[in-house]
Amino acid sequence: MVLDRWYRAYPEVGRLKRKLRERVEKRGYIETVGGRRHYFDEPNHMLLNRLISGGCADLFKRAVIELHELRVPIVLLVHDEVVAEVDEDQADETARLLETVLARDARARGIRITGLVAEATTAKRWSDFKQRGYTP
Repeated sequence: MVLDRWYRAYPEVGRLKRKLRERVEKRGYIETVGGRRHYFDEPNHMLLNRLISGGCADLFKRAVIELHELRVPIVLLVHDEVVAEVDEDQADETARLLETVLARDARARGIRITGLVAEATTAKRWSDFKQRGYTP
């Protein structure tokens, strides 16, 4: 079975799932990196998903707040994307700032996350992304 091979290749995932089940059985909830609690009547297949997607949402929200405080002119948030509108001469600098802020929050909080990367792309118009074949 595919899942069996996957768990053999990544045994830490199985250990994490067992640990999450034990927490839910003991406390009734799991907690994301941002401190939000997700309550469960019983352990189920959503534990790992809630931990990961909830934690990502926590980190993204903190980064967006920091971008706001830095006065980055955010015009749109789409899932895990930030759209900012700046003058053309500020586009590259703003793109680098977005990458830095979006990728650093976990490290600043002492959270060990492997492979957390943020990429920024610039264009004159929203439609230019589609024309260039940009796929998020």
